[in-house]
Amino acid sequence: MSQTKKLYRSESDKIIAGVCGGVAEYFGVDSIVVRLVFLILVFWNGIGLLAYLVMAIIVPSQAKVEQTPEKTVRDNVVDYRVRVGEAAQKVKQGFVERRNTLRSWLGWGLLSLGSLILLDNYHLLDFGFWSWVWRLWPAILVATGLAILVRHHD
Repeated sequence: MSQTKKLYRSESDKIIAGVCGGVAEYFGVDSIVVRLVFLILVFWNGIGLLAYLVMAIIVPSQAKVEQTPEKTVRDNVVDYRVRVGEAAQKVKQGFVERRNTLRSWLGWGLLSLGSLILLDNYHLLDFGFWSWVWRLWPAILVATGLAILVRHHD
């Protein structure tokens, strides 16, 4: 009795979902060749991306190759939903960290600029190039800088 070959997503040769590694093992070719074919097809009207996404959902992983197709699709969708949620959380955390860093730099910059202008207004530093319009800006800049720094630490 001969064994039938089954297509599955590779768990050992994968970059994203293991589709290319599984296809390469099924056809007995190098996975780099399969990845290049998918990449070329991505730039050819996006068919490679669509094919990859469909295969990532309907093709079972190597460990679950004996599952029914319905269970495979259900498990894959749930798995990708979790993975996308985790990736979104990491991206969100990165944006929050960058926003806090930017807010801190902005707060310190405004505080410094406002302090310099304030010192110039009281003739403790004589820059000589500030006009009478700048007389209101020190207080506004200092207050804005302090508000940003105080909100940053909440």
